[in-house]
Amino acid sequence: QLMDLFRKLRLRIALTQQCNLWCIFCSNEGASYSARRRKHAPIELVIKLCDMLIKTTPLRSIDFSGGEPTIHPDFVLKRFKLIEFTKKHRKIRFSLHSNGINLTPEIINRIKDHFCRIGISIHSFNFETWNKMTNLSERFPISLQKKRFLKMLKNIEFIAKQNIGYKVFAKSVVMRGINDSEEELAQFLEKCAEYHFHPKFLQFEPQYPSQKRYVVGRAELFAKLEKLGCRFSPDTPRHNDPN
Repeated sequence: QLMDLFRKLRLRIALTQQCNLWCIFCSNEGASYSARRRKHAPIELVIKLCDMLIKTTPLRSIDFSGGEPTIHPDFVLKRFKLIEFTKKHRKIRFSLHSNGINLTPEIINRIKDHFCRIGISIHSFNFETWNKMTNLSERFPISLQKKRFLKMLKNIEFIAKQNIGYKVFAKSVVMRGINDSEEELAQFLEKCAEYHFHPKFLQFEPQYPSQKRYVVGRAELFAKLEKLGCRFSPDTPRHNDPN
């Protein structure tokens, strides 16, 4: 049964719990927020674990995330040991999930040919909205946030020019009163169409009772998207069944 699970599921490895943003919807992969102070995962250990699982199980899909994986020293110091390791396993479907700020042309050029998926948490192409979602309690100065936002947009534009849009999933956590308006949703969809990215909308999961007001239900979101011209198959689930 365990081997069957390895064959079906994607293994998601957090390279670090640290992040260069503080999103108001962050669940920190189920870890406590104090985990952000933990050290980065030793890259040699990550490689050894992946190698063992690839050789001894039917595992065929591995995702690297965080925190923000691109602030791991293996990326920041341009060692790229992890990326070099992935090149040895061409039959494995590797994915990288990032907020896009440090997803530089150098990193993209190193992974674009053999990574099967690149997930970018964008949430909004409007700076004011993006800052509201990624700057909990205004932890960061606006000037720094603007630099980060512009870096993200620059990296996204570079990715779009590489003709790998079919690999890119632009992610947005939809929150009531913040980025669920017709204008916000339309802009997000239009940009995804322009860049040939897959739009991926995620439902907001409250971390505290006070956050329940931000939840946009599945049926409501689908109605908003259909109003903008999106079409869905009749069997697409519209309910919010927790299972």
